[in-house]
Amino acid sequence: MTDDIPEASGDQLEADIAELAKTHPGKHAYTEMDRYRDFRAVFLGSDQGKRVLYEILGWGRMFQSSPLIGKFETNHTFFHEGERNLALRIFHVARVEPTERPAMQSKNEED
Repeated sequence: MTDDIPEASGDQLEADIAELAKTHPGKHAYTEMDRYRDFRAVFLGSDQGKRVLYEILGWGRMFQSSPLIGKFETNHTFFHEGERNLALRIFHVARVEPTERPAMQSKNEED
């Protein structure tokens, strides 16, 4: 963590996670389109959201490479690439509208 962010207690983290869980609609109720619309509204719907997204992309090292140098830096590279992957996923969900698959036709409808 950085010095400018106060560290939360374990109890506070548990309370925050429990509060978040109350608002999540569940795996099956939250569609890809819902996710896209939510991310787009949060990250691209305002100047503040765009600044937060840019900050997340910076934390995810989107604007720099993760070179693989030497035997001991391998784990650091993997760690940085994991951060970068999460930043890319957030950016992708906010920017790319999901395509809906056509409904499957039953055999009776084809006849």
